Amino acid sequence: MLDRVFEALSHEVRRRIIEVLGVRGELPYSELLRATGVESSTLSFHLKRLQGIVIRTNQGYSLTALGKRAWSILSFSLSRKEAPELLIQGERIELWIDDALLESAYKRGKKLAVRNVAIVGIDRGTSTSLMRRVLVEIRDVLVAYVPKNLFSELQPLLFGVMAIIPYTKLNWKLGYPLTAVEDLKKRGYVRVAEEIEKRLKKDRNT
Repeated sequence: MLDRVFEALSHEVRRRIIEVLGVRGELPYSELLRATGVESSTLSFHLKRLQGIVIRTNQGYSLTALGKRAWSILSFSLSRKEAPELLIQGERIELWIDDALLESAYKRGKKLAVRNVAIVGIDRGTSTSLMRRVLVEIRDVLVAYVPKNLFSELQPLLFGVMAIIPYTKLNWKLGYPLTAVEDLKKRGYVRVAEEIEKRLKKDRNT
Protein backbone atom coordinates (compact mmCIF):
# COMPACT_ATOMS: atom_id res chain seq x y z
CA MET A 1 0.00 0.00 0.00
CA LEU A 2 2.79 2.44 0.90
CA ASP A 3 4.55 1.47 -2.33
CA ARG A 4 1.58 2.88 -4.23
CA VAL A 5 1.76 6.11 -2.21
CA PHE A 6 5.47 6.56 -2.88
CA GLU A 7 4.98 5.72 -6.55
CA ALA A 8 2.31 8.43 -6.70
CA LEU A 9 4.64 10.95 -5.06
CA SER A 10 7.61 10.09 -7.26
CA HIS A 11 6.54 12.29 -10.19
CA GLU A 12 6.11 16.07 -10.19
CA VAL A 13 2.81 16.05 -12.13
CA ARG A 14 1.29 13.41 -9.86
CA ARG A 15 2.37 15.39 -6.80
CA ARG A 16 0.73 18.45 -8.34
CA ILE A 17 -2.55 16.55 -8.90
CA ILE A 18 -2.55 15.28 -5.32
CA GLU A 19 -1.77 18.74 -3.97
CA VAL A 20 -4.55 20.42 -5.97
CA LEU A 21 -7.15 17.86 -4.90
CA GLY A 22 -5.84 17.89 -1.33
CA VAL A 23 -6.19 21.66 -1.04
CA ARG A 24 -9.29 22.28 -3.14
CA GLY A 25 -11.18 19.00 -2.77
CA GLU A 26 -13.23 17.35 -5.51
CA LEU A 27 -12.88 19.04 -8.91
CA PRO A 28 -14.25 18.51 -12.41
CA TYR A 29 -11.68 17.55 -15.04
CA SER A 30 -11.63 21.03 -16.60
CA GLU A 31 -10.85 22.71 -13.26
CA LEU A 32 -8.19 20.12 -12.43
CA LEU A 33 -6.63 20.70 -15.85
CA ARG A 34 -6.44 24.46 -15.28
CA ALA A 35 -5.14 24.10 -11.73
CA THR A 36 -2.34 21.69 -12.63
CA GLY A 37 -1.29 23.69 -15.69
CA VAL A 38 -0.44 20.65 -17.83
CA GLU A 39 -1.66 19.40 -21.20
CA SER A 40 -4.85 17.33 -21.26
CA SER A 41 -3.02 14.24 -22.52
CA THR A 42 -0.46 14.57 -19.70
CA LEU A 43 -3.17 14.90 -17.07
CA SER A 44 -5.08 11.90 -18.43
CA PHE A 45 -1.92 9.79 -18.44
CA HIS A 46 -1.06 10.57 -14.82
CA LEU A 47 -4.64 10.16 -13.60
CA LYS A 48 -4.47 6.58 -14.91
CA ARG A 49 -1.23 6.11 -12.96
CA LEU A 50 -2.99 7.34 -9.82
CA GLN A 51 -5.53 4.52 -9.56
CA GLY A 52 -6.23 3.89 -5.91
CA ILE A 53 -5.02 7.40 -5.06
CA VAL A 54 -7.49 9.42 -7.12
CA ILE A 55 -11.02 8.29 -7.90
CA ARG A 56 -13.40 9.47 -10.59
CA THR A 57 -16.75 10.64 -9.22
CA ASN A 58 -19.98 11.95 -10.69
CA GLN A 59 -18.64 15.48 -10.19
CA GLY A 60 -15.06 14.91 -11.35
CA TYR A 61 -12.07 13.65 -9.39
CA SER A 62 -11.22 13.39 -5.70
CA LEU A 63 -8.71 11.70 -3.41
CA THR A 64 -9.38 8.24 -2.01
CA ALA A 65 -8.55 7.38 1.61
CA LEU A 66 -5.11 6.29 0.39
CA GLY A 67 -4.87 9.50 -1.63
CA LYS A 68 -5.55 11.54 1.49
CA ARG A 69 -2.72 9.67 3.18
CA ALA A 70 -0.46 10.56 0.26
CA TRP A 71 -1.56 14.21 0.58
CA SER A 72 -0.78 14.13 4.31
CA ILE A 73 2.76 12.96 3.56
CA LEU A 74 3.18 15.49 0.76
CA SER A 75 1.82 18.44 2.75
CA PHE A 76 4.13 17.59 5.66
CA SER A 77 7.06 17.51 3.25
CA LEU A 78 6.06 20.86 1.75
CA SER A 79 5.76 22.47 5.18
CA ARG A 80 9.21 21.24 6.20
CA LYS A 81 11.06 21.87 2.98
CA GLU A 82 11.37 25.58 2.39
CA ALA A 83 13.89 26.28 -0.32
CA PRO A 84 16.56 28.75 0.82
CA GLU A 85 15.85 30.93 -2.21
CA LEU A 86 12.16 31.26 -1.31
CA LEU A 87 10.91 34.70 -0.27
CA ILE A 88 7.64 34.40 1.66
CA GLN A 89 5.29 37.36 1.81
CA GLY A 90 2.57 36.75 4.37
CA GLU A 91 0.94 37.29 7.73
CA ARG A 92 -0.57 40.62 6.71
CA ILE A 93 -3.89 42.18 5.74
CA GLU A 94 -3.05 43.32 2.20
CA LEU A 95 -0.46 42.63 -0.48
CA TRP A 96 -0.13 44.17 -3.94
CA ILE A 97 1.80 42.16 -6.53
CA ASP A 98 3.33 44.09 -9.38
CA ASP A 99 6.55 44.25 -11.40
CA ALA A 100 8.33 46.23 -8.65
CA LEU A 101 7.75 43.47 -6.09
CA LEU A 102 8.67 40.70 -8.52
CA GLU A 103 11.78 42.51 -9.77
CA SER A 104 12.92 43.04 -6.18
CA ALA A 105 12.70 39.30 -5.52
CA TYR A 106 14.31 38.44 -8.87
CA LYS A 107 17.32 40.71 -8.30
CA ARG A 108 17.90 38.99 -4.96
CA GLY A 109 17.78 35.56 -6.61
CA LYS A 110 14.53 34.70 -4.82
CA LYS A 111 11.28 32.97 -5.74
CA LEU A 112 8.14 34.59 -4.30
CA ALA A 113 5.48 32.73 -2.30
CA VAL A 114 2.44 34.54 -0.93
CA ARG A 115 0.84 32.92 2.13
CA ASN A 116 -1.76 33.78 4.73
CA VAL A 117 -2.73 37.21 3.45
CA ALA A 118 -6.28 38.51 3.74
CA ILE A 119 -6.43 40.51 0.49
CA VAL A 120 -4.12 39.99 -2.48
CA GLY A 121 -4.25 42.08 -5.64
CA ILE A 122 -2.28 41.56 -8.84
CA ASP A 123 -1.57 44.54 -11.07
CA ARG A 124 -2.99 44.32 -14.60
CA GLY A 125 0.31 45.39 -16.10
CA THR A 126 2.39 42.68 -14.42
CA SER A 127 4.89 41.07 -16.79
CA THR A 128 3.90 37.46 -17.49
CA SER A 129 7.51 36.44 -18.16
CA LEU A 130 8.65 37.93 -14.85
CA MET A 131 5.73 36.35 -13.05
CA ARG A 132 6.60 32.91 -14.47
CA ARG A 133 10.21 33.26 -13.30
CA VAL A 134 9.46 34.52 -9.79
CA LEU A 135 5.94 33.79 -8.47
CA VAL A 136 5.47 30.19 -7.27
CA GLU A 137 2.21 30.25 -5.30
CA ILE A 138 -0.55 32.26 -3.66
CA ARG A 139 -1.81 30.15 -0.76
CA ASP A 140 -4.29 30.45 2.13
CA VAL A 141 -5.68 33.82 1.05
CA LEU A 142 -9.17 35.15 1.76
CA VAL A 143 -9.59 37.02 -1.54
CA ALA A 144 -7.42 37.39 -4.63
CA TYR A 145 -8.19 40.13 -7.14
CA VAL A 146 -6.89 38.68 -10.40
CA PRO A 147 -6.84 40.72 -13.63
CA LYS A 148 -8.77 38.98 -16.39
CA ASN A 149 -5.82 39.26 -18.77
CA LEU A 150 -3.64 37.24 -16.36
CA PHE A 151 -6.27 34.82 -15.01
CA SER A 152 -5.13 31.73 -16.95
CA GLU A 153 -1.52 32.35 -15.89
CA LEU A 154 -2.35 32.81 -12.21
CA GLN A 155 -5.04 30.20 -11.59
CA PRO A 156 -2.61 27.23 -11.30
CA LEU A 157 -0.76 29.16 -8.56
CA LEU A 158 -3.84 29.69 -6.36
CA PHE A 159 -4.33 27.33 -3.42
CA GLY A 160 -6.80 27.66 -0.58
CA VAL A 161 -8.17 30.99 -1.83
CA MET A 162 -11.71 31.57 -0.52
CA ALA A 163 -12.74 34.07 -3.23
CA ILE A 164 -11.12 34.66 -6.62
CA ILE A 165 -12.33 37.88 -8.24
CA PRO A 166 -11.38 38.35 -11.92
CA TYR A 167 -11.37 42.05 -12.61
CA THR A 168 -11.12 44.61 -15.36
CA LYS A 169 -11.77 47.54 -13.03
CA LEU A 170 -10.52 47.11 -9.47
CA ASN A 171 -13.03 47.92 -6.71
CA TRP A 172 -10.49 47.64 -3.88
CA LYS A 173 -8.06 50.41 -3.00
CA LEU A 174 -4.73 49.39 -1.48
CA GLY A 175 -4.42 50.74 2.04
CA TYR A 176 -8.19 50.78 2.47
CA PRO A 177 -9.17 47.15 3.20
CA LEU A 178 -12.75 48.13 4.00
CA THR A 179 -13.24 48.92 0.31
CA ALA A 180 -12.60 45.22 -0.35
CA VAL A 181 -15.04 44.29 2.42
CA GLU A 182 -17.75 46.44 0.82
CA ASP A 183 -16.98 45.05 -2.64
CA LEU A 184 -17.16 41.44 -1.42
CA LYS A 185 -20.50 41.99 0.30
CA LYS A 186 -21.93 43.44 -2.91
CA ARG A 187 -20.69 40.38 -4.81
CA GLY A 188 -22.28 38.02 -2.28
CA TYR A 189 -19.06 36.90 -0.57
CA VAL A 190 -20.41 37.79 2.86
CA ARG A 191 -18.48 35.10 4.73
CA VAL A 192 -15.17 36.21 3.19
CA ALA A 193 -15.94 39.84 4.04
CA GLU A 194 -16.68 38.86 7.65
CA GLU A 195 -13.38 36.97 7.89
CA ILE A 196 -11.50 40.07 6.72
CA GLU A 197 -13.35 42.17 9.29
CA LYS A 198 -12.32 39.69 12.00
CA ARG A 199 -8.67 39.96 10.94
CA LEU A 200 -8.86 43.75 10.92
CA LYS A 201 -10.32 43.75 14.44
CA LYS A 202 -7.66 41.33 15.64
CA ASP A 203 -4.94 43.43 14.00
CA ARG A 204 -6.18 46.58 15.76
CA ASN A 205 -6.18 44.80 19.13
CA THR A 206 -2.59 43.58 18.88
